[in-house]
Amino acid sequence: GGGADAPVYLFFSVNGSGQFCGVAQMVTNVDFEHSLSFWTSEKWCGQLRVRWVLVKDVPNDELRHVLLPNNDYKPVTNSRDTQEVPSAEGCDMFRLMREYQSTSSILDDFHFYDERERRTVHQNLTLAMEQQYQIQYGMPPPQGLMASMLPPHLQYMRRTTRLKPRRRRRGSGLASQSSSEWTLDPDEVDLDADHKAEPQAQPLP
Repeated sequence: GGGADAPVYLFFSVNGSGQFCGVAQMVTNVDFEHSLSFWTSEKWCGQLRVRWVLVKDVPNDELRHVLLPNNDYKPVTNSRDTQEVPSAEGCDMFRLMREYQSTSSILDDFHFYDERERRTVHQNLTLAMEQQYQIQYGMPPPQGLMASMLPPHLQYMRRTTRLKPRRRRRGSGLASQSSSEWTLDPDEVDLDADHKAEPQAQPLP
């Protein structure tokens, strides 16, 4: 419901994850004059700023009974990107997600993906430098020379254990408060002692 000035809320779900991972409020219009640099495809353009309201993993099974009349009454869990959710169904979704006692969130994965990206950048730069060395000197470089010449923040340290994303665990519905769940209510973020932080509006396409 509401008119042109009514707030717009976005429900987020990672494709193939079997769960929703958060709710955010749009706080700006879409800016098509500026784009972000991390997209692997150039078909995306523009950016907007959001204010996170919920960040928690909620399994599709908790929301599958919410049907969308503007999408042939299909479950909301069958939606594609940019699917509009009517006000009544959106309120139901938000209530269900807010009340669900989550044991994980997408925040648990950030370290894994940061490390994976750093390792990929390290490997690609090392390979490019080795190829350039071979072209210039007509021989392969001494082992480890190129890696040692990278900037310190790209030096990838080998680890004895392989990092894995932790949020692949499906929500179990346990009634325990999660340390990786946080909410905005409405101006304060409640995190456990290990994750205290102020809410920040983040640009998203």
